[in-house]
Amino acid sequence: MKRIILMASTLMLSACGTSGVTNAELLNQEIPKNYSRIIVTRDNSLRYMAGGADVSLNGEKIASLATKASVIKDTPSGKNTLMVRAPADFGDYSISFETKPHKTYRFVVSPNENKSLLPGMLFGAIGETVQSINAHTSNNSGYFQIEPETNKDQTETP
Repeated sequence: MKRIILMASTLMLSACGTSGVTNAELLNQEIPKNYSRIIVTRDNSLRYMAGGADVSLNGEKIASLATKASVIKDTPSGKNTLMVRAPADFGDYSISFETKPHKTYRFVVSPNENKSLLPGMLFGAIGETVQSINAHTSNNSGYFQIEPETNKDQTETP
């Protein structure tokens, strides 16, 4: 039984993600009128490195990012929401923000330090079930988190 659980866990955490930069051609194009540019990059943490991080913008999946991968997407200016989750995770992590026309916003996906693997490791399927119920009742409970990147190249910070 332990072997089956280990194999299933390995399979769930080894989901593929896109490497490199998705929509890199947008970097050579001007941002359209009344649009903002969103750039999301996954960090190079070892935690959850085997699994892809599914990124959605305003409810539309825009990428499944592998470690150090990025996605670039132009979106109408105004209120936007980014969400990240792991394919086998019941929880997710989201951030809402306002964008201004012709501005670029950068975000980083990294492991959610508040998410614990301990329940599943200690109590197996029962621990994972309890944690999944908790994920449905609390915000930002996914394996990954998404936060604004703060650096000198950022044209605007949400």
